[in-house]
Amino acid sequence: MDTIANLPSRPLRERDIAPLCADDRLDAVPYGGIPDADSIRICTIKVATDDTAHALGVDDSDGRWTRLASVDADDLVAADRRLDTALDEWVQTVYGGEFRVLKSI
Repeated sequence: MDTIANLPSRPLRERDIAPLCADDRLDAVPYGGIPDADSIRICTIKVATDDTAHALGVDDSDGRWTRLASVDADDLVAADRRLDTALDEWVQTVYGGEFRVLKSI
């Protein structure tokens, strides 16, 4: 997946999301991150390409983005649920209580 290679080696900011979505074949949505004084460092995103959706996370300590889960996006509700589960489990392990989910319910 080329998207990971194109991500910066750091958490994203809100301004980083729009350029990701400039490609018509890609849709990226922030899932959550770590609050800063004036914004949030986005450490997890969901990315949809064609018929597959991916959950991606970055560990602040090493700056590497990892694909945490990939699912068939034919059933968006089921895909969203499965990605949320993968993201929730990962952030608890990596970030614990300092993580804040941004996803609107």
